[in-house]
Amino acid sequence: MSKFEVLVLGNSSAVPAYGRHPTSHLVNIHEHFLLIDCGEGTQERLSQYKCKPHKIQHIFISHLHGDHYFGLFGLITSMNLSGRKDKLTIYSPAGVSELVAAISQLSNSVFNYEIDWKIIKPNETQTLLDDNVKSVIAFPLNHRIPTFGFLVKEKPGKRIFKSDAFGENPLEYEIIRQLKDAKDYTYPDGTILKYEVYTSPPSFPRTYAFCSDTLYEPAVIPHIAKADLLYHEATYTELHKDKARENHHSTALDAARIAAMAEVKKLIIGHFSSRYKQLDHFTTEARGIFKNTQLAEEGTWYPV
Repeated sequence: MSKFEVLVLGNSSAVPAYGRHPTSHLVNIHEHFLLIDCGEGTQERLSQYKCKPHKIQHIFISHLHGDHYFGLFGLITSMNLSGRKDKLTIYSPAGVSELVAAISQLSNSVFNYEIDWKIIKPNETQTLLDDNVKSVIAFPLNHRIPTFGFLVKEKPGKRIFKSDAFGENPLEYEIIRQLKDAKDYTYPDGTILKYEVYTSPPSFPRTYAFCSDTLYEPAVIPHIAKADLLYHEATYTELHKDKARENHHSTALDAARIAAMAEVKKLIIGHFSSRYKQLDHFTTEARGIFKNTQLAEEGTWYPV
């Protein structure tokens, strides 16, 4: 099965604390690399975990609070200095391209590669990216400013060829390709190879849901239902639930309730407030509602 996995680059809210860093996730889907959010220090984390920035073709910014995009300026500048030539597409709420343009003008900087800016429209669910490998859908969250979650969805693959079906008589590649495309193959003598006999159905497409800063918001459930992996912010524990409501954030228990109602397979929680040095209480609270919960640990690849 082709790779579909998520590397957590940062799991802290607002400021770096206790060795934790602001939000950023790197998604590898079939060797197509996407970056979701780009908090301060993201390029350092990429270097630390030996990830090559030039492989990133798309960056998605959930909202314009600094801990989710202050690392963008340094990252795209370093890409330029390292000789990047490939186009980079950045999806964000309005305003980021103007900020980058202003910084570039003040520093007399010129980018030698194309940056294609795509504006995410407020209060709408919209498909941002759709190709033969994946789609990325943005959906609104409930935060203090326009904020979006993202659903990264794998496209259905081809049927799976049963390599042992022919014993020592291997088939030509073109015949295998046709069978995997769900088409029967007919030999010149009229013999027919039925694709249902020699192939199995493709694996079910996998999905990764990313819920950035938000209040407890059941309206997201239709967008993330049945996801194989859900990341949901959990800035506070229940001890500080009033603070969570005041700042339009979620608790670990809120995240677990959303995961349970959406019937996802696995939940990882992050965006931890700097008021917490130890994080054990987060999983203790969440697992009371949704057992398959883990902390979003920096430097860990999570399979989807």
